Amino acid sequence: MWDGPIEASGYGRDGHKKAHRVAWERVHGPIPEGHHIHHVCRNRACVNVAHLELLPASEHLRLHGARPLVLLRDVRESQGLSLRDLERASGISRGLLSRFESGLATPRRHELRLLESALRLWPDALQARTFLVYEPIEEGS
Repeated sequence: MWDGPIEASGYGRDGHKKAHRVAWERVHGPIPEGHHIHHVCRNRACVNVAHLELLPASEHLRLHGARPLVLLRDVRESQGLSLRDLERASGISRGLLSRFESGLATPRRHELRLLESALRLWPDALQARTFLVYEPIEEGS
């Protein structure tokens, strides 16, 4: 169990990084892009590497009941929209939108509001607005 500073979210903090990520990297090396460290024990303050598991971000999101915004791509393409169109309408970069669509990044509440607002420009897209239902988890948790 981490005995240092604990964030409000329950994660241990080791300097500027989450303690469980530091513990993982000390034993296993760098965490690959697009992967999260999962607490098998479900205790966010745990730094026991035997209780941690490296997972693709999409699998980690699935385990926590989160729905990645993969449906965003379907909605966007059904309206004939490019990432550039959605970037212009929402103010969210194409790179980040792409990461949302692939499940590699978790949108924050304000980003979900920006997306919902942008999609109001295409009323048919809002019929499929269930893609905005999302249970975010903190990236890298």
